[in-house]
Amino acid sequence: MFWVMKDVMFPDSRWERKASIGSSIATFLFLTLYWFIPVPLAAGLGISQPSTARIVFLLCLYAGGLVLMLGSDYQKYHALKQKPGIYLYITGLISTGFFKLTRNPNYLG
Repeated sequence: MFWVMKDVMFPDSRWERKASIGSSIATFLFLTLYWFIPVPLAAGLGISQPSTARIVFLLCLYAGGLVLMLGSDYQKYHALKQKPGIYLYITGLISTGFFKLTRNPNYLG
């Protein structure tokens, strides 16, 4: 839901191009593996009922990652609007905000 909202509010033009069958399959597999670790952690790894502390910790971790992902995409969107055609985040030219702390705030999130 957040990715759809992000795409509506500050879209990434690279996602608007047509995708090949191979890249679509690779993206699906990557996103499947993306959830492979958090789902068992949230489920409690075989524990019948995960503790409240585990649930609160995972929700906070998820919210922090979401803030990093959305915030860095928002920052990238506005940086690219100021200098269109230049992928500033790849070349390291964005040096403020989340990008000041880490080169890849999306991956960190």
